Amino acid sequence: MPMEETPQAVPRLEITEEIVFLIADIAQKVGELTGEKYLEYNPTPQEDHAEKAVLGSLNLEDSHLTLEQTLKLAREMDAEALSRQEKEAKNALNAYAELDTFDPTDVDALLKMHRILMDGLMAEPGIFRAGNVGVYQGNTLIHQGAPAREIRQRVAALCDWLRTTKAHPLVRACIFHYALELIHPFSDGNGPLGRLCQTAILTKWHPIFRFTPVEVVLSRQRMGYFNAFIRAENAEECGPFVLFMLGVIWEALAETVIAGKDEITGNEPDASTGTPEKAQDIQENPAAPAPQAEKTKNDEDETHKAAEKKLLSLLRSAPNSTQEDLAAAIKRSTRTVRAMMRALQERGVIQREGARKNGLWIIKE
Repeated sequence: MPMEETPQAVPRLEITEEIVFLIADIAQKVGELTGEKYLEYNPTPQEDHAEKAVLGSLNLEDSHLTLEQTLKLAREMDAEALSRQEKEAKNALNAYAELDTFDPTDVDALLKMHRILMDGLMAEPGIFRAGNVGVYQGNTLIHQGAPAREIRQRVAALCDWLRTTKAHPLVRACIFHYALELIHPFSDGNGPLGRLCQTAILTKWHPIFRFTPVEVVLSRQRMGYFNAFIRAENAEECGPFVLFMLGVIWEALAETVIAGKDEITGNEPDASTGTPEKAQDIQENPAAPAPQAEKTKNDEDETHKAAEKKLLSLLRSAPNSTQEDLAAAIKRSTRTVRAMMRALQERGVIQREGARKNGLWIIKE
């Protein structure tokens, strides 16, 4: 069904069953985290997570800084001594520090945030571009930004839509992100600003998104992110991008659920499964069975179904994912993912279209 009528600056969106499914699943995960009272254990989460968010966002802009370097930048006072990448990260940290008061529905607030992000990195930060621009892949034009003479009007219309829309906050955040990139209002810095706006909108819906590593997950799915833009623009509706971003948000929340439970229980996560280890039980009772032996067949079946469900959700949002990408996302070995994919193909749930390098996974359920 089509979304409500929107101004010209806001692209059309067809709500599909996959989008509805992901919205419901994400809302359930938000409820899980709220039920665990995770916020009570981390009253100022942004102080702990801003550096990771900045690092993930800037990795999409070809930054090569490490988390350790980014953490040091939070205390760096001499901006003149920084490299360009370090200035980008320092500026982004300053921008994320403004997240609580940032209002993406205000054009002037958008300009101010762009000024913070791009201070010292371009001639006129916080000023809409005066010329026309295109985004190229090699010598091929893959996106033409809005005509310069229309930028202010279209950004204002987009902000008005965000202020008045009845769309679900998850959909609202993804559409705003996509539409801002589509307008491409600045000569540089559009990507980091769009991602920060999305985080601000999600955080206003629920504070758990101050913890949620959306930018980190996004940086691991770089090609899927850029391809989602292209597919949406080619389709002349933003559904492919919204679906992709909802998949990223779902994955980020799944990681936060695990981290939140470990924070609350005081357990260290097992790197291979994401579940708390029972080392203390084994130490106190050497005769106790190993954690693996305690799993029943039903437990194993449920674990497999959950991994398969996550795998399918990732394929819905990023159908060009490699098996290596999928393995990293669901924390399984490449061999295990390969076996899962083969089983799904044999059951007729998925099929491969196109070559190994440039093809897509199609879900047939």
